[in-house]
Amino acid sequence: MTVRKKPYNELTFTDDFMFCRVLRNNEDLCRRLVELLLDVKVDRIVLRDSQHSIERDSDSRGVRFDVYLKDEDGTVFDLEMQNRQIKSLPFRTRYYQSMIDVDHLLSGDSFKALPDTYVVFICSFDPFQEGLHKYEFRNMCVEDPSIRLRDGTAKVFINAKGRRENASDEMKAFLDYLCGQEASSDLTRDIEESIARAKKVKEWEVEYMAIGDRLYWERFEGREEGREEGREEGRAEAHFEDVDRLVNEGILDADRACEVLNVDKSAYRSYKVQS
Repeated sequence: MTVRKKPYNELTFTDDFMFCRVLRNNEDLCRRLVELLLDVKVDRIVLRDSQHSIERDSDSRGVRFDVYLKDEDGTVFDLEMQNRQIKSLPFRTRYYQSMIDVDHLLSGDSFKALPDTYVVFICSFDPFQEGLHKYEFRNMCVEDPSIRLRDGTAKVFINAKGRRENASDEMKAFLDYLCGQEASSDLTRDIEESIARAKKVKEWEVEYMAIGDRLYWERFEGREEGREEGREEGRAEAHFEDVDRLVNEGILDADRACEVLNVDKSAYRSYKVQS
């Protein structure tokens, strides 16, 4: 199946590549978006890391976050753009949450050192088919929901197609913007201006175009989960070859190529040693 790759100048905020580039390079947009989506007050973002990766070992599945943020209180925010509905999405939030914890707790640290965390998926579809524009999950007692576990974690799904009646005017404007309507709020207009500037950055265009159609489909549209395990090894080797291609053509260095193509760096290094 051949997938048409969207031209760089047609990318929008809902395209993963542009989503990452815009937020990575604008602290104010990050702060305002977090405040809107989570209804929290953020004084200052102290870390912005586009596609932050956590790799444990070659036998464990790593995680590459779209936009990884910390505020001045140490709270961690993982923002993900999701355009394709997959059954494993709730499990993915569980794994992302666990990897954030692993990344922050060193041997001998108190468990109280774990930061408050929000894993947020901004979806172009309704992940739970209940019509809500926002689904926020926190741990609580089944027998008495008034008893909260208070473990500092939250998993949030934003539904661009959700009902608007309980949403603020700014949230309505953002949801409409996700659905392709014109920017109509200060936040969405500022996002649109940032996208216009991003489209003039030649380096980003080259990086985007370096990703082949097949890799674009798998990385930025999301591949189906649950494919037979027997294909994993062949797919991984094909990805390694794509890294080699970008390096050999002088487009990117090996580490950056792995980041762009969502390839585990340690696995790629092992492949090069063996080849």
